[in-house]
Amino acid sequence: MTTNLVECMDYILKRARSLPSYALIKTTFERTNSWFVERGMKAKYMVLHNIYKAFEIQFHPIKNKDDWSTYTSSYFIHEPHMRHKYSGRPITTRIHNEWINKLKIIQKNLLLSQ
Repeated sequence: MTTNLVECMDYILKRARSLPSYALIKTTFERTNSWFVERGMKAKYMVLHNIYKAFEIQFHPIKNKDDWSTYTSSYFIHEPHMRHKYSGRPITTRIHNEWINKLKIIQKNLLLSQ
């Protein structure tokens, strides 16, 4: 069973099969290069089009803060062990294996020997 990409390449390079090796490679390069250029330009157009489309909407100014409705839902409170440590270095939550432990021992020995 072939993939869609293989079928596309087969269809495009159908005429190039009878060419010598150099011409076959050159044709393959030129056609795939033109595909990348064409698709790159389409992608760039789509990105720019979507950016312009996003800014077509009229933004309304924010009202006075006194006019805002009060928040009545529950507040999200983080679990204490998940909170950020404000002083010192953050605590790592990574799982350490034997290699990390050996590396720490080597680092300690290097510091002690200096």
